[in-house]
Amino acid sequence: MLEMGVLPEVAAATSATMIWFTSCSASVVFISFGAVQVRYRCVCCVAKCGVGRWQLHSFSALLRLEHQQSCGVRLLCTAEQPG
Repeated sequence: MLEMGVLPEVAAATSATMIWFTSCSASVVFISFGAVQVRYRCVCCVAKCGVGRWQLHSFSALLRLEHQQSCGVRLLCTAEQPG
């Protein structure tokens, strides 16, 4: 998308939305077939929320230090650097 001239913020948001939609659809399929145990699902949900909060605060602090606007733009820029 970046090569087509789409703004980095829009490209990052679009990618995040596609990933979110794909994981939600996979979760619905597994839950509807009864393939996920309730206790396991609860533990994973709590762990995900804790790690997500930690990542949010870590990236926010990093962005404030480097005076950048978006986590997605930061990640895309580091992924594009060679070597």
